[in-house]
Amino acid sequence: GMPPLEGRLSEALGQVAVGDRGLLDLYLNPAGRLALGFVLPIFAVQGDPGPSQQVGRILGVREVGPEMAALLKSPGLTEESLESILIRRQGAAVEYLSPLLDGTGPIGKRVALDTPDVAAVAMLASPGGFAVMRDYRDVPVLVTARSLEVTPWTLLTKIDRDEALAESDARAKRRIAGFLLAMALLAVAFVAVWWHGSSRRAAAAADKYRELARRFESQKNFLRLVTDSQSDALYLVDEENRYRFANRASATAAGISQDAMQGKTMASVFGPAAVSRIEGLNRRALESGETGSAIHRLVAGADDTRIFQSVHVPLEAEDVAGEDMTPRVLVVERDMTAAILAREQHEATLKQVIAALVAIVDRRDPYAANHSSRVAEVARAIAGAMALDEAEIETAETAGKLMNIGKILVPEALLTRQGPLSDEEKRRIQESLAASVDLLEGIAFAGPVTATLRQLREHWDGSGTPSGLAGDAILLPARIVAVANAFVAMASPRAYREGIDFDQAIANLREGEDRLFDRRVVAALVNHLENQGGRERWGGFAKLAG
Repeated sequence: GMPPLEGRLSEALGQVAVGDRGLLDLYLNPAGRLALGFVLPIFAVQGDPGPSQQVGRILGVREVGPEMAALLKSPGLTEESLESILIRRQGAAVEYLSPLLDGTGPIGKRVALDTPDVAAVAMLASPGGFAVMRDYRDVPVLVTARSLEVTPWTLLTKIDRDEALAESDARAKRRIAGFLLAMALLAVAFVAVWWHGSSRRAAAAADKYRELARRFESQKNFLRLVTDSQSDALYLVDEENRYRFANRASATAAGISQDAMQGKTMASVFGPAAVSRIEGLNRRALESGETGSAIHRLVAGADDTRIFQSVHVPLEAEDVAGEDMTPRVLVVERDMTAAILAREQHEATLKQVIAALVAIVDRRDPYAANHSSRVAEVARAIAGAMALDEAEIETAETAGKLMNIGKILVPEALLTRQGPLSDEEKRRIQESLAASVDLLEGIAFAGPVTATLRQLREHWDGSGTPSGLAGDAILLPARIVAVANAFVAMASPRAYREGIDFDQAIANLREGEDRLFDRRVVAALVNHLENQGGRERWGGFAKLAG
């Protein structure tokens, strides 16, 4: 009998407009069988077909499972994996309408639309094409499809790739086997011909290689002779810091033979603690690809100090003549003990001479005693706050100590006079700064000390003397000592006046920024005063020397 008009049937009738025909798409009826329906309008006998003349509808429903299964079969074809399937879009998925070979019943499987590598999804999006894809079983198949007009269905036909191309694959394998056999026969023939010809060339090649080996051995011996004649230790290590080559000086330092060093690690020869820094420099050279160097000081006792310089040169694999062709580092160690100890002795002597000269000046000018040492201390603090290297810090400190050496040429009576000085007397004392440069000219300082002293009266804006230099053209140590000298002079009392407090001294310096002084130097002084304990350490500047 006629099923009740409820559920899917009622919904289908509601979706068909009055006066229109409609298709009730495939669905599973209450018995679980595939069914299809249609809707046709009935118009009044004497009226024109139109929505207003519709007097009723015909709703037809029929089970189509067996008939559809028969229509989807391909008569005359015996391939086991050949399958024709009806599919349609259902929301965000592809729905298989017809029964499947894996036993799934009608409308029993869906595949999400966001899996475009599945054959049904791809064919629904682009019917009419042909492709090799994977089906719902995740098996490679040859697939094609065509959309069916008037219906929302797409007919998809597929067959397993292995079954479809089995005969082609077999033919290809036979052809490949034949080709490989032909190649093997050709190779045998070629080897026979080559063997016949190469047997005559082998003797000549052997003679040539013997000569090359003789030359290589000769060059190796020459290289050994050259490196062994060097007083510097020279050796080659690999990535694991194993010795691959060592000259005689290296072996002498190790206390073993050159041959015994081959293949040993540096740690096993000298001990881990002794070579840890050298090994670190080797690793850094290999990682960066750049040459590095360092100075090493080894103290074995009170009178036993060894100082040497090591240079680490990375060698790429293709640059190394070795059997394993691994990256290596060439290390050259040069004994610098005598030279560095002599330099340190010279620097110590120079510092003693400087201290003696400063003491002489302080004794002749007791009211300005300690001025030079205070300027040197402040200059060193400013240079440190500006993160300068040690050479620039030493230059600023030394120039601060020596800036008043020229006062040796000023009469002691003028230096010790109480009360204000005349302009001429002030000029004579100021000119003593230039005299300091003349007295120190020719002394070999480590840095540009005399040039720094010569530029102390230059101003940032170019208004100073003697050369009218401006800005960065003035040496940085000179800019630092100029600020330090002005600060100490203002903060320190004299016989004829009191010193001013640090805040007022800084205010005066800031008034001279970009005119007399480099503002970066003034900022570094303020930073040291406020954040690095300068106020507490220099609080004694306010006391009168004497």
